Amino acid sequence: MATLHLLLIDPQNDFCDVPMALYGPNDETPALPVSGAHRDMQQVACLINTLGQRLTGITVSLDAHPELAIERPSVWRDAQGQPVAPFTQITYADVQAGIYVPIAEQALVAQQLKRLDKLGLTLMVWPTHCVKDSWGYQVHPAVNLELKAWEKRTGQIVEYVPKGEYPWSEHYGIFEAVTPLPEVPETQFNLDLAQRLSQVDTLLVAGEASTHCVLHSLTQLMQAADSGVIDFDFTKLVLLEDAMSPIAGFEADWADLLQRLNQRGARRSTVAEWTN
Repeated sequence: MATLHLLLIDPQNDFCDVPMALYGPNDETPALPVSGAHRDMQQVACLINTLGQRLTGITVSLDAHPELAIERPSVWRDAQGQPVAPFTQITYADVQAGIYVPIAEQALVAQQLKRLDKLGLTLMVWPTHCVKDSWGYQVHPAVNLELKAWEKRTGQIVEYVPKGEYPWSEHYGIFEAVTPLPEVPETQFNLDLAQRLSQVDTLLVAGEASTHCVLHSLTQLMQAADSGVIDFDFTKLVLLEDAMSPIAGFEADWADLLQRLNQRGARRSTVAEWTN
């Protein structure tokens, strides 16, 4: 029997532009809403409901951060001791010059920024989001309902994969942190997950945001295949483009990824193609 697997990346409240009626019990609002994500998650819910037992497996990644972490305003102060605003970009040179100062693990944070610098990257300070066990961490309600129903209908268990639990490395992609540490297993490449996904016949991919966590996840998969870490056939990869949305300003990055995936034989599709 051919296997059909859904990989759903970070379908969480903090990333979804949900209407006010779906705000949290204490009027919690999404911390990093992606425009179009609520609609995307409704599409994903429809997909799971319609495919039912045709879906032979579901893997869901979850951004799972502590309150204090390297990419959070809670860690940073400026030279005057004032909090650093979200969406501030911080370089290793900034830290060396005292422009921005981490309030914890100063040596380790500086080391991680130096590693980012060597990769040609800077640290983005994001609004505090997806704190583990918070409302924002939870899966979008329509999707969560269908995931539970799918488990009851099929007798199978949805696999949930946390990422970002280690506080001193940013973690966009589902397979590894941006700057992995050899002494921290959860930051290193998740070979077991990659191998399991490589064994399915068709891998549907959806989630948020296309330009960030989806993009980084698929880039990591390509890099692992190119380096021989895994054997992955990209012709079985299907991107559900109406079940993911970009963060404005990063569309060129997504277009570049699509070109690279197209060269490997990956397919672009829509939820409607699988539900009609």
